[in-house]
Amino acid sequence: MAISNVWISLLLALAVVLSAPAARAEEAA
Repeated sequence: MAISNVWISLLLALAVVLSAPAARAEEAA
């Protein structure tokens, strides 16, 4: 369970990091 929770947190962190620049690009456009 603990390992899966770590993977989920890592995936969420990656999603935030990848979505943040995209949102900024949309705002700048």
